[in-house]
Amino acid sequence: MTKSLAVSLINYINTIMKEATLKVMGYVGTACFLVMPYVISHNYGLFLLFAISGNLLLLPQVYKAKAYNLVALNIIGGAGYIINAINLIFFT
Repeated sequence: MTKSLAVSLINYINTIMKEATLKVMGYVGTACFLVMPYVISHNYGLFLLFAISGNLLLLPQVYKAKAYNLVALNIIGGAGYIINAINLIFFT
């Protein structure tokens, strides 16, 4: 059931998103990754926001490019940043 849900979600994303949308999401995600190193020394919460946003925004573009190693990297990295954000919000 999980696989069929993931496949239907991916099919939905492929039909809804156009190439231009994927390009814009890729540019914004890349911009988030470019800003991340300069923000970490000032505000760790803002760093996490850019890190999570960058991973999520680049995910559809790398999937469409069939770069599955980068898909896995974005999912694992995004999950790690989300866990750090939850720890920062609720446990500090």
